[in-house]
Amino acid sequence: MQQSVVELKKATDIMPQEASAHNNLGLSLFENGDYHDAIDCYAKAIQLESQDGKDRNEENLSYYHKNRGLAFYHRNNVELGDIEMAKSDYDISIEKNPDNADNYFNRGNVNLTEGYFDRAHLDFDIAIDKDRMNAKYYHAKGLAF
Repeated sequence: MQQSVVELKKATDIMPQEASAHNNLGLSLFENGDYHDAIDCYAKAIQLESQDGKDRNEENLSYYHKNRGLAFYHRNNVELGDIEMAKSDYDISIEKNPDNADNYFNRGNVNLTEGYFDRAHLDFDIAIDKDRMNAKYYHAKGLAF
């Protein structure tokens, strides 16, 4: 996986204004457990996709926020305040793409982690309504009970 990081870093060096290159580097760093650097890459992707004068792609922004939220969520055991940052990113991700069931699932997991079981149930219910065949949504809802 380290080779993936090396090659993707080259892509961001060659195309520093390409949001997707930074997001993809973040994905590889995330898979390597380097959540801090992954968060930085996702933030750069969000910043680039949000630049004035650029045709913003709301679906891309939703995806980049979801990815950063996951990195904050997984880094939560290390850094205080990450869980709130994860929740904020999931809220934005839902705002930008309310049809994506995983966005609700991820926010539901944050609510579950924080002990907000009613909120978690609502998010898991929305995820299930959007994708009734995804077992992980039912599993998470069961855990919320």
